Amino acid sequence: MASLLEVRGVNAWYGESHILHGMEFDVREGEVVTLLGRNGAGKTTTLKSIMGMVGRREGSISFAGRQTIRLPSNAIARLGIALCPEERGIFASLNVHENLMLPPKVRDGGLALERIYELFPNLRERLASQGTKLSGGEQQMLAIGRILRTGARLLMLDDPLRRHRRRPSLRDGARARRRHDPEPSARVPHGHAARVPRGLGPVGTDP
Repeated sequence: MASLLEVRGVNAWYGESHILHGMEFDVREGEVVTLLGRNGAGKTTTLKSIMGMVGRREGSISFAGRQTIRLPSNAIARLGIALCPEERGIFASLNVHENLMLPPKVRDGGLALERIYELFPNLRERLASQGTKLSGGEQQMLAIGRILRTGARLLMLDDPLRRHRRRPSLRDGARARRRHDPEPSARVPHGHAARVPRGLGPVGTDP
């Protein structure tokens, strides 16, 4: 099966700090790939590099057969790549329904609102509530549901379980594990063998 996303030899910098060193991995259609690593290993920088949100990046990033390394972030988003940031990006001035409807559709095939409410029933009960008045878990549901409506083909979640995870006990720098899943989702795997991506450093400056 051809890869939906191919990352090859990607380097990224924040100012003079060299964060990613020849990062390489791929994601096939329908897969879940999880990056694991200590704080500062470059996980967030990897996602931002794919989205074109770092000041300097080099290498090759291909999405659905199209090279994106020179594209601006807005053009990358229109191709169908979406990033759900750690801080979620919920608008305080909008209620839940308005937050859900805010981003434009990038392609056909996005989930209908009714399907989103089936996945996240809490949102249906809080439609008129201010977005930032939701609990942390509900805000994460809202941030993910908002992306699922747009029809994005690749959903990247930055630290989706940060308020619900156990303390990590990784002995190595960073690992990636893939698995097939019929629904868009994210997992934090442990206790199984993992494929190690090249270039995710043991230390860095990003969270």
